[in-house]
Amino acid sequence: RPTLHLDLAGGARLAANAMPIVDVPSITIRIHRHRDVSLDQLAEGGTMPRNAANFLRHAVRAGLSIVTNGYQSSGKTTLLRALADEIPPLEKISTIEMERELQLHLNRQKHPLVVPFEYRPGEGEPGVNGSQTGEYTLIMGVNDSLRHTTDRIIVGEVRGPEINAMLQAMQAGIGSMSTLHSASPKDAIERMVTLMMRDGSNVTPAYAYRQISQTIDLIVQMARIKDPETGKTRRVCTSISQVRQGGDGLEVERPEIAEIFKWDKTQGHLVLGELPHRDMLERLVDFGYDQDELMINGGRG
Repeated sequence: RPTLHLDLAGGARLAANAMPIVDVPSITIRIHRHRDVSLDQLAEGGTMPRNAANFLRHAVRAGLSIVTNGYQSSGKTTLLRALADEIPPLEKISTIEMERELQLHLNRQKHPLVVPFEYRPGEGEPGVNGSQTGEYTLIMGVNDSLRHTTDRIIVGEVRGPEINAMLQAMQAGIGSMSTLHSASPKDAIERMVTLMMRDGSNVTPAYAYRQISQTIDLIVQMARIKDPETGKTRRVCTSISQVRQGGDGLEVERPEIAEIFKWDKTQGHLVLGELPHRDMLERLVDFGYDQDELMINGGRG
């Protein structure tokens, strides 16, 4: 086996590849420096303005399904931890990941009811159903989490077949969350369609678009930018968008993206864009959100 993924003491992750799939052995150790983080801390650090953080806080409490999106090292996983920080402590959470990176189960004071499922590779030749002996898939994790009467199901990083587990989790529970790799909210939708069609289950674009529009509420875009004042790279939220049912007059109806918060290059932070759909806004208000915040120009809060 020339590929290895391993948990290390202290919560670090090791990824390694050996010959012959690489020319020399390659090892990377990923250390999670911000395992206990809140939306308020991200706002204080300049990742997003306070009004955007407060919007996301109530989105989590209202049980909206959220995808954090961006390229590698843009802060997606850190944001996902901050979103999970808003989940009430008595709610039961299942995390379903290829490798355990969220590590919510390590903070029992904040999240005492966490069941952390992790993918396990199988052995030998694939069976009739295509799986290997002893393999534990993410779909199995979703099914098992439902048997544990889970309130929230969080599927971590979506890079391939995890897309099906993500959509099933969002359909089965309230307030599911995941991370995705792409450049923008619109690209995120096309990326999800590509992953669904690549799975080999004869998914059509129309079916994929319909699943996305019916399942996902918000896409939060993260990015690494160069601060013009300091010249240093920092991680920021560049968009908070609602996914809406689309309709372009053709057979395939692509979901529409409505930017509730959008990036302002001149100000260097998020400002207010479109209002959420009435149904979403009412849902947020039911959980204590002050809709007047969306009537005031964004600013840094």
